[in-house]
Amino acid sequence: MTPGPQAEKNKENKENEENVRISFLPFFWSHIILNRLKCRLSVRWTAEGKGEIFVNVYHLINCFFVFSFFGYLLECVVLSYEYRTPVINRGFGHGPFCIIYGFGALGACVFLQPFASQTIKLYFATTIMATSMELVTAHMMIRLFGSFWWDYSHKPFNYKGIICLESSVAWGFLGIFFFRFLNGFVNRMVGYIPETYEKMTALALVSFYFCDFTYTLYVQRHRQPDEGEEKEQVIGRLKVY
Repeated sequence: MTPGPQAEKNKENKENEENVRISFLPFFWSHIILNRLKCRLSVRWTAEGKGEIFVNVYHLINCFFVFSFFGYLLECVVLSYEYRTPVINRGFGHGPFCIIYGFGALGACVFLQPFASQTIKLYFATTIMATSMELVTAHMMIRLFGSFWWDYSHKPFNYKGIICLESSVAWGFLGIFFFRFLNGFVNRMVGYIPETYEKMTALALVSFYFCDFTYTLYVQRHRQPDEGEEKEQVIGRLKVY
């Protein structure tokens, strides 16, 4: 028996419904992540009824570098106060960026957003995430360079100079400050960049950091101990022998 027009129509509607469900799944998760990152996004629906999401990646990149710059300033201020001498070489390269803060900020937006309105949970979640990032980053740098770009060895309750109780406590408060003020402030500030210059700014920052990172990586990996090696240990860095 040949199915009638109504049966064919119902079958077609069911197939379209399944297509919408399948195409909506990645769109749904992308929307959640980008909402947490507070990126500018737009949605365009195709003729087939599938949603295509367009993200202003350049806004995200510019935010990343602003967070990295603020992290650099924070490091310089804290170490200059601790050592009673100006400290300005806090980034991996020569530019004023500590990108671990940029990654930390974006990671906080994605993973810690569910705790943003719960101060106690946010505090402990930030402490755990930031301390874990320090551990992972330090071990990566030790494998690459034999040292890492901070030093907690003189602080109480530290583990191999990589993490310490004082910094872990501070990270929790920084996470609260981030969600209560800094994240919105940075996104609004970056939003003032005209759209015509947003892409150019992002590409310039990425190009600069790529060149700076590549050059610094080459120098660190190929420099011999007797070639310009500093007699005194660089402030805020711990060499592992």
